[in-house]
Amino acid sequence: MSEGMMERAKDNPILSEVKPENAFHFFSEVGIYTGISASSLPQFSEILKTVDIKSIEFHLQRGDFEKWIRFLGENILALQLARIRKKAPQGEILREKICDVVSKRIEKLKSVLPQ
Repeated sequence: MSEGMMERAKDNPILSEVKPENAFHFFSEVGIYTGISASSLPQFSEILKTVDIKSIEFHLQRGDFEKWIRFLGENILALQLARIRKKAPQGEILREKICDVVSKRIEKLKSVLPQ
């Protein structure tokens, strides 16, 4: 994260990094860790673009993304992800929908930060 982004992230804890133990750890199934973790919402957004689609499907079905994002304090995005989960898209269509809502929400959060 660039120094400027870190400074602005301090103004919005939702965009800030969390401790490693509170990071989102991507699994492909129960007990199978991918070795990939996200310690901030912006990092999560970037990882979603390339992580194995099986991991995205696994976590979405379980509501894991929503739980972690609520933990960050971001209820609007959690609700948007719940809507996607209920429609049950799969594969790259799922990745596209999730990446789109996450990136748009991050941009909205950044736009309300003091410049």
